[in-house]
Amino acid sequence: MMHPPSFTTKAKIAFEFFDANKTAKGISVDDLGNGFRRLAFEFTQSTVNDLHAKGDANCDGLLSFAEWQRFGELYPTLLDCVYYRSIDAELERTRRSELENKGNELTALRKQEADSREIHVAAQQATAEAESLLTQQSDAIVAAQQHAAGMKAAHEQAKVATEQARSDLRQANSDLNIAKDRERQANSAASESKRLIESAERKLNIQCGKVNHAEEKVRELERQLAQARAEVEQEMCEADKVRTEIAKALERDNEIAMLAQEATRQLRAAMDTVTLGEEEVRARQANEKDTAGLLREANASVAKECAQKDVCMRNLAATRDIEKQRLHESQQASAAAENMEREIIHLEKEFLDSASKREETNMEENPLIEQELKLRAQRDNLEQKEAQLNNEVCHFNDRKQRSASPRRSASPLQLELSSRRVR
Repeated sequence: MMHPPSFTTKAKIAFEFFDANKTAKGISVDDLGNGFRRLAFEFTQSTVNDLHAKGDANCDGLLSFAEWQRFGELYPTLLDCVYYRSIDAELERTRRSELENKGNELTALRKQEADSREIHVAAQQATAEAESLLTQQSDAIVAAQQHAAGMKAAHEQAKVATEQARSDLRQANSDLNIAKDRERQANSAASESKRLIESAERKLNIQCGKVNHAEEKVRELERQLAQARAEVEQEMCEADKVRTEIAKALERDNEIAMLAQEATRQLRAAMDTVTLGEEEVRARQANEKDTAGLLREANASVAKECAQKDVCMRNLAATRDIEKQRLHESQQASAAAENMEREIIHLEKEFLDSASKREETNMEENPLIEQELKLRAQRDNLEQKEAQLNNEVCHFNDRKQRSASPRRSASPLQLELSSRRVR
């Protein structure tokens, strides 16, 4: 089970993202504005300047890492959005690079496929040439057999002619010797033809073995394609579950906003009672304690909901990691050109879906960030008013003690007369 990133980790990654020069010295106003624009935050330059001034405690024009951590404590929702958007930006860059690599692999596979086809065509041509040679040799054998039959007939005719006329014996013997020479040539040609036929048959057997091996490779690739499709369907089911969890997290964020508004209303009601007199001081202080308790409960509720949101985001990150791992395994399993092309189409669709989801998430996060900025400003104002009222109460108590100290022994009538003289 993956642990959620710590506050320091999120602050460090966000700080490195905004630190354009990678000097670790600090974040300038321009760095902050450029970083917000790269992460699709719709902040005006005035808002960027105010946020930078809020975090720049020593007013040196740069936000150090310590000041950035303090800034993250003031704006935890903004820090979370910056952290996860920077992670998504890096993931988007990785996916773009992955798509380019897959395109190069597809080109190589297409070239390999073309080379294989050329080799197969060359093998077919060699087989056709061997078959043509075999046909020629067969025709030569038939011609030699026919010639041998003709020679045999001539030999029979020569015997008959010898009995009929001895004068033609020498000529018949010469013709017989010529016929025997031709027969030996025919036999030699038949042997050569037989040898060529055997050689052609061996070549044909070799080519058949190569074809069978190629067919086995095709069957193995089809089996791997079916397995990759099953894994893709499983990952799509996991993605649907994550969408459901995101919808629940959004509902919890709305509940957090309502609780924050209720806490703000109660604080304002408590501050209105500060203008009462001396007799209402204790009641105002008690009411202030009550409202402080409600504020702590609201902050605890906000922290709880933020923790639940972190859990949801962690589950989403884990699901994305699993999805990326399954995709990597599918890429390794894909060896055929058509399967690789389908995988590239799937990656492009996933990239577009992720960009669309990121845009929708940004649209949903922007109101929350604006609300956090408003709440922080209201809280700062309330804290200032609270400090001012506390100072007024302290001054009032001091004046009361100083005015009551020298007149402890005075009677009520004297106090009333003194009060009238003061008036």
